[in-house]
Amino acid sequence: MPRISKYFKPFVCSISCLFLLALPVSAQELPHLQAELLKMAESDQLERAKAQLLILQLGANAPEVVALLHRQEAIDIVNMQRLHEIIKEHGWPGISLVLQHGDDEAQKTYLPLLKAAFLKGDVPGQAFALLSEPLSSSTAEVS
Repeated sequence: MPRISKYFKPFVCSISCLFLLALPVSAQELPHLQAELLKMAESDQLERAKAQLLILQLGANAPEVVALLHRQEAIDIVNMQRLHEIIKEHGWPGISLVLQHGDDEAQKTYLPLLKAAFLKGDVPGQAFALLSEPLSSSTAEVS
């Protein structure tokens, strides 16, 4: 069974998740990239929103919830693969919501880019904190 906490980190702020979509100039200059990143952020939340409602109704171990979370995990893998490609080609795109649901290694790899974007004002502090706090509590270094 997938780790439930991994899937629901952003729901504390699900309404305000748009703050995670602050795109830097490079993404704004490439409308197709901006549209793709926004679609990735939308897909990042797709099954999580449904699962959150079902958990309240049926409980976290309900087969319907588990199935939704497995579908979301597949979406997360595809999103992270694409995010790797985008970062390699264009640099940090400013979207941390997708990274937030990536594996620990990807989060550790890209945390310095997220921090740099935060320090430049390209990423809100809450977006940086949502990713850096769990990593620092698991002994990851933020340099």
